[in-house]
Amino acid sequence: MEKSIVIEILTFVIPVITFAMGYYLTNIGYKRERKLSIIREKFEKLYHPFYLMGFELGIEAEEGGLILDLEDGYVVKQLIDHLTKNIYLASIESQTLFMEVKSLYLSMMNSSDCIDEEKMKTPFLDLVTTLMNEYAECLIVLGYLNKKDIEKAEKLEK
Repeated sequence: MEKSIVIEILTFVIPVITFAMGYYLTNIGYKRERKLSIIREKFEKLYHPFYLMGFELGIEAEEGGLILDLEDGYVVKQLIDHLTKNIYLASIESQTLFMEVKSLYLSMMNSSDCIDEEKMKTPFLDLVTTLMNEYAECLIVLGYLNKKDIEKAEKLEK
């Protein structure tokens, strides 16, 4: 009689446990895939085009930071146009920096139609640096780059 009770309990418990484990594992897989999908969208719409624009617009890295020509406003305008369309995909920090840069840019354009490079350089470089760091994070999460590659690159820079 005791064996039959144990068997009855097991016939009920095993399917419940199996269902719960299947549901839990499926849910974890879905959440991971959803997270990767969001990161992939950020990468494709915001970070990678931004990275490519940096090359096209002549943003160069050097030991002391980034080199760029802000005087004619073309570089800033191109990047602001791109970011305006896709800023919702960036981090809160990047969005805040972007609003600062855009506000400076618009006030300069309204007052003189030229960029004051000294006023614009620091916030603009902060924005570019933050976006490039987020780009690298996307590369790592998506498997295009690993942390060892970044560490090697940082050692070479020193």
